[in-house]
Amino acid sequence: GVEVGYQPGPKWWIMARGNALVTLGEQTNAFADFIRSDGTNFMAAGLAVNYSVTDQWDIVLQAQTFFDGWHARTNLYSAPLVGLGVAWSLD
Repeated sequence: GVEVGYQPGPKWWIMARGNALVTLGEQTNAFADFIRSDGTNFMAAGLAVNYSVTDQWDIVLQAQTFFDGWHARTNLYSAPLVGLGVAWSLD
């Protein structure tokens, strides 16, 4: 995956993310293929906004969607998602 970010202000970050998982070889064990990600293919893209409330606590709003890329999505339950959360920095 790849992630790039832009800081428009001292307390704000805007981040764009891209992820992919592509199975290149043949499945070797159909019994546990879902658990081990054998045969799983997908691409995903997302956008996140991060706001620093304090030096250690942030609020994060993110959205992500899955789509077909080099291969059709397989062996995966996928739907667009929106998340709201908090992040804690150890610094």
